[in-house]
Amino acid sequence: MPGEPPGGLRAVLVRAKEAKPSHPAHTAGHSTLRTVRLGRTGSRAPAPREGVLKIIGKIVAAVLKKILAELRIHPRQIRHALNIVRPHAESNVGEALRLRAVRSSADFATENLSNALMFESPDELRQHTVGLLASSLSPPPPAGPQLKVLEFGVWQGNTVRLWAAAIGPSFTVAGFDSFQGLSEHWTGTNMGKGSFSLGGRLPAVPDNVELVEGWVDETLPRFLGSHDCSSVSLVHIDFDTYSPSFVALSLIGPILQPGTLILFDDFFGYPNWQSHGYKALIDSGISFDYLAFSGGGQGGHPQNCLIEVIQK
Repeated sequence: MPGEPPGGLRAVLVRAKEAKPSHPAHTAGHSTLRTVRLGRTGSRAPAPREGVLKIIGKIVAAVLKKILAELRIHPRQIRHALNIVRPHAESNVGEALRLRAVRSSADFATENLSNALMFESPDELRQHTVGLLASSLSPPPPAGPQLKVLEFGVWQGNTVRLWAAAIGPSFTVAGFDSFQGLSEHWTGTNMGKGSFSLGGRLPAVPDNVELVEGWVDETLPRFLGSHDCSSVSLVHIDFDTYSPSFVALSLIGPILQPGTLILFDDFFGYPNWQSHGYKALIDSGISFDYLAFSGGGQGGHPQNCLIEVIQK
């Protein structure tokens, strides 16, 4: 009859209606009719879920690709960011070591630098140091300019010029460097012996800067014997590796006054940081307090630290 279900389907409906409820909670007033979806051959129709999910996935991927392209972000950068923030996302030994160095540096800061200022970058910490240096200036004696800054590791002269500009012509800076590059391998980095060499060429510096060329174990004793260093307010350690840093700190330790600032470049934040500037400071026996450090920038890159001498 028109409006009635086909024969096969009608029989299924009749049997379903006549069946007794199998659940004890069902009563005679409840319908036990089940709806059964049949295909053309009488079998269950295939679910379209997988096909729909594939389409959605393609749409999402296309949208994300377009967004990343507009933001000029390469998918590799996303993976790199995830490798930094996820504990187990290291994809190679180098990434794992850099991540562990950042963690050990953060643990060190938590335990030792809780009273120190934290700056986002080494440049910000240097500018803070410039402010402290400028505030320490007093009128120089009539005899001539005072030696105010000792820098160990000049390279191209960027920071020695920064200190010179901050103190002005009434004060001087002495910069020590071989200008032949590193005297030993900087382990934990790819900078081997001889890195940063200028081939003996000295950088251009202002008139209130004296460059002391040669290896520090030979030049510094002579310099200390011929210069009055009692007015030094800032020491900048940028030798990168342990041996020359330890030599410089050990030799100048006896002449440092309480309140003298020592700024370390590349203090921590990179693989094997405990074996270089930090170790040289501890081994020198200088008594100090931590004042500030830089903690930002890209993971695994060296960060700086500023300390203050507290007693001779």
